[in-house]
Formats: sequence, structure tokens, C-alpha cells
Amino acid sequence: MLERLATNLKYPWQQAVLDALKEDKPERWPGKIAEAERAVSARLIEEVADPDERLALRGAVIALGCARDPTMWL
Repeated sequence: MLERLATNLKYPWQQAVLDALKEDKPERWPGKIAEAERAVSARLIEEVADPDERLALRGAVIALGCARDPTMWL
């Protein structure tokens, strides 16, 4: 599934999110997640007019939250 997303990136900040979610080395997760959260936060500070991007940002926030704390899935 993540491979399919990699070919459909529409916004620059999505690469950092994808990199965090694809990371397979647990010791790198905190740094990758933090980097992705910074990229998303930087975009959220700006006024986002595109409703599709707003929806993508919302999904990224949720996905990164679940990656940071897997108990959110429960």
C-alpha cells in the first residue's frame, strides 16, 4: 500500500510522512516521525485553501499520531 502512495504524492510535505511510515528500523522512528510532524506543522501554519490538501493533512496527522503511539489503534 505504501508503495502505491509513493507514486501518488501530490504535496511536498507528503514525502517526509511517507518516509516516516516506511521506516523499518525502530531506532529511527522517533526522528523520522518528528521530521514528518515538522513538515506537516509547517504546512498547517499556512492557510491551505485546497480541500484535498486539508484532508491529506488531517490524514497525515492521524497516521503520524498512530505511528508515535500505536495504542491509539486500540
